[in-house]
Amino acid sequence: MRRRRALGVAVVLACVCGLVFTAGGAARVDRAQAETLTVALSPASDTNMVSAEHTVFAFVTDSSSAAVPGATVVFGVTGANDGATCTQPGGNSQITGPDGSAACTYVGTLPGSDTIGADATPSDGSTATADPVSKNWANPSIDLAPADATNPVGTDHTVTATVSVPSGAGGSISSASVTFSVAGANPQAAQTVPAIDAVATFT
Repeated sequence: MRRRRALGVAVVLACVCGLVFTAGGAARVDRAQAETLTVALSPASDTNMVSAEHTVFAFVTDSSSAAVPGATVVFGVTGANDGATCTQPGGNSQITGPDGSAACTYVGTLPGSDTIGADATPSDGSTATADPVSKNWANPSIDLAPADATNPVGTDHTVTATVSVPSGAGGSISSASVTFSVAGANPQAAQTVPAIDAVATFT
């Protein structure tokens, strides 16, 4: 008997084992790290006359000292003018510009000292707190001359009042009025006199 060979198709399977391939290479996930911010306020201290304006600047930078634009800076005032509001649109919440700065201007209506602080928050949500700065508000000073005098009864006596800017406040007196009053042997009702070039006289 003749044997017949079975005809067919041989399928050869090969396996490369121990290696796993990932299409496109290794998967990578990048997460933005929260910036380490610094916020600094300027000026560190200042003195103004009551009812004047004062502006505080906040400068926001990252860990490489680069400016951080678009950060939200919230200013706060405590002290003599507690709760004062920035006059800029947006009030006490301001957005840093391309140079990383934001400003707050407010009016001190009461004499005394204020402390001004600020928190800065960029878009990634991390928050930095500034070291506070101080502001002193002072009323103008008035000097009367002469300090004392002796006059005959029935004659006039003139007193001159000179209005001056508080020490360290800067600026000048552009307009003012002085209220004089007299007590003692010859009392007189209070009288308000405009100061011309910061000087007012009363007779």
